[in-house]
Amino acid sequence: MFLTLVFHCTRACDTLRVILSTFLPVIRENTDPWGACTIGVDVSREERQSKCLECKNWLLRIRCLPENPKMGTNLQQLQNMIVDI
Repeated sequence: MFLTLVFHCTRACDTLRVILSTFLPVIRENTDPWGACTIGVDVSREERQSKCLECKNWLLRIRCLPENPKMGTNLQQLQNMIVDI
């Protein structure tokens, strides 16, 4: 039971690490308040911004998770990636 929990936690952290390496710059760019300086209505940008804000909120929750010996250093590495979001 314990080994399957560690396996799933490791896989989840690995998957999130791959996702962050690809999409973290996009999330940062679209949640930047200075990046929204456009003239007129940009509906697609507003939708993108709201989705990125939701992702940012979830990432901030992950960043605030306490250390867990079951997850090892995987969670700590992810939290270090998210530190400057």
